[in-house]
Amino acid sequence: MNIIQFALIGLGAMVSMGAAAEERSSEAVVAQEQAWADALLQADMATVADLMHPHFRLVRAYGVAPPISREMYLGMPGMTVHSVEIERADVTFMGDVAIVDMVMNFDWESAEHGQLPPRFRLTDTWLVDDGQWKVIARVSQIAKEPKASE
Repeated sequence: MNIIQFALIGLGAMVSMGAAAEERSSEAVVAQEQAWADALLQADMATVADLMHPHFRLVRAYGVAPPISREMYLGMPGMTVHSVEIERADVTFMGDVAIVDMVMNFDWESAEHGQLPPRFRLTDTWLVDDGQWKVIARVSQIAKEPKASE
């Protein structure tokens, strides 16, 4: 067992075990991911905030940027999302914790950096908080374009 699996098992033991069976479906968690994507597209940061756990952190697996807190993420100025699509999402459950390994495609830009990379591989950790799925962690990595055979 690696350290990440051990930590996630510990996290799963800390959260309540009160989620209903239908809430523990892959479809329910992917629906939360889609709600996040739709909210970004509509610049609806209130919905994004509702989907985030208070202790949310975004870690970029590229560059040297420090982790981004929930408040920092919600306060990023000048982001414009023109389109966003979940290419694939695979969900693994550990009790009331869901790990989502996915690829998302974006057409987006920031006032500070201009056009941003179009394809990301994301690993999101969701947990049940007060009966609702909340994302507590996201690891973001720029993904290469798929091969023509994919």
